[in-house]
Amino acid sequence: MTDLAEIGKNIVLLRREQELTQEELAFQSNLSVSRLQAIEYGCQNTTVDTLIRIAKVLKIDSRVLGVFSRTDSAILSELRQLPQFPKRQGGVLQICENIVLLRKAERLTQRQLACLSNMSVVCLRDIEHGCANVTTSKLLCIAKAFDLSLMKLNYLTMPEDELMEIIREARDRAGLRRLYMENMLSEACGLLCRLGVTSNYTGYSHTAYALKLCAERPERLLLVTKWLYPEVAKEYGTSWKAVERNIRTVSDVIWLKNRPLLEELAQRQLKQKPRNAQLLAILTASLNTRHSSGH
Repeated sequence: MTDLAEIGKNIVLLRREQELTQEELAFQSNLSVSRLQAIEYGCQNTTVDTLIRIAKVLKIDSRVLGVFSRTDSAILSELRQLPQFPKRQGGVLQICENIVLLRKAERLTQRQLACLSNMSVVCLRDIEHGCANVTTSKLLCIAKAFDLSLMKLNYLTMPEDELMEIIREARDRAGLRRLYMENMLSEACGLLCRLGVTSNYTGYSHTAYALKLCAERPERLLLVTKWLYPEVAKEYGTSWKAVERNIRTVSDVIWLKNRPLLEELAQRQLKQKPRNAQLLAILTASLNTRHSSGH
């Protein structure tokens, strides 16, 4: 739960990827079509319970509805500015418990926080007790009272690794991972061209595809001969030894034509031409950095 316009856009992404019409999603979420349309347009008067129901149909955790389309760097940047509280696993209403923790840490009474949040004490008490019928606009008022974004209030006590795993699952549901991998192949080709490797080299396609695979699963870099090369060879109908040789040729070309850019990407001076696995690691890290930075 963060920006309601972003939540609405992400619901549309998920719904379309899962080939659901507004009528189907509304019916399964026990909502009217007009209500769902309003939510997809960023309606301010949306309850947490409604978002939980929609998220359940879309098979994701409602806590990440408003953030999974952001870059990792943007999410982690906000997370690492959070006040320090013990991390623990929680449920979809963990934000309610976070409000209690913050209020007590700030030594505020319920009456004081209610006043700062422009709501009644009864309303605040219901929220702190885990009322799912509260609107996101009410939660936003409480977050502002603590000088926090709604995202920060929501993830105050959530372990970073748990959150990022839930976000990855949501991205898969929305098809963002698939789109990312399709874009990664194009970016890999562009990077190779910048380094002086053109498409007339057989190793150009092999290296670009290897980079795509490594970006998808970095552990492939640990087993290039047994895992990575055979996958590339299967894709192009050749042998793993031919793949290894062709990528080595690409490495030679880069070393001769654009060593300065390679060193810039590696962020260090290179005393000798990198081996295939080292080259792929440098280029994969560069591609992933560009992606996580939103480039």
